[in-house]
Amino acid sequence: MAVVTWTGTTNGDWNTTTNWSTDALPGAGDDVIFNTSSRDVTISSSVAGTTYGSLKILDGFTGSLGVSGTKLEVMATSLLIATDAAKIHLDGHHTTAIITDIHPGTAASPNVTFGTSSQITTLRITGGSGAVEVASAGLTTTQMLDAPRATLSILSTASSVATILMDSGTITTAESITTADVSGGSLELTGAAGATTVNLTGSGTLRHNSTGTVATLNVFDRACLATTAGNSTSTGAVFTTTNLFDGQIDERNGAATTTFSNGIVVNGAGTIRPDVSRTLTVT
Repeated sequence: MAVVTWTGTTNGDWNTTTNWSTDALPGAGDDVIFNTSSRDVTISSSVAGTTYGSLKILDGFTGSLGVSGTKLEVMATSLLIATDAAKIHLDGHHTTAIITDIHPGTAASPNVTFGTSSQITTLRITGGSGAVEVASAGLTTTQMLDAPRATLSILSTASSVATILMDSGTITTAESITTADVSGGSLELTGAAGATTVNLTGSGTLRHNSTGTVATLNVFDRACLATTAGNSTSTGAVFTTTNLFDGQIDERNGAATTTFSNGIVVNGAGTIRPDVSRTLTVT
């Protein structure tokens, strides 16, 4: 398997052989590297039938891969995005996608996006100060680690969002998740998103601003916060089983009613801040 580097010598077309260091298109299993050129890259004919060993987008590349409306369908077993100088819009399948830096952008206008045809087994964000958007048809494991200025938006078109592990940054999801372990940063549920289990430790925060149900919420540590204060939906947030060991549950000033189906079980020294106009059951 070869290492093939983009040069962009001739034009911006992936399918032009003279744009590559080997004067040949990358083949299956090759390691594909973007580390030079400011050309914006497009694909004139599909390469979706080829799975590369890796796709690495590094600091020396300052163009864009695709655009938000027309993403590049590139398959690679592993993906590395390690630049804040390139706009990257992909629609491929990756076993592992690692992002260590992000082109500056906002959640409303992200510069790193994955489309509805993309499938990612593990997405790991470990740095950057921009926004990433995922509309993926499959996203199994999501990790936000040591990335306090990074923002990840998971759209309602995403599916199979099984596990979230985060210690920093912000993750907003409009798609339901199975398990979230939040030891730092902020996890926000929007739309109709719910969760089977959310565990808050360290300084982790859950913002339940959706109509969905969190089946089990465990709030473990003093600096943790679970809040519905920003929920303005018509039906409000729902928690089925809620265990408060320490930390804080705050439902004050929410425009919608918060329902704790089985009350709140207090197992320690936690704090509950209820809305004075509503009835709250605590055991």
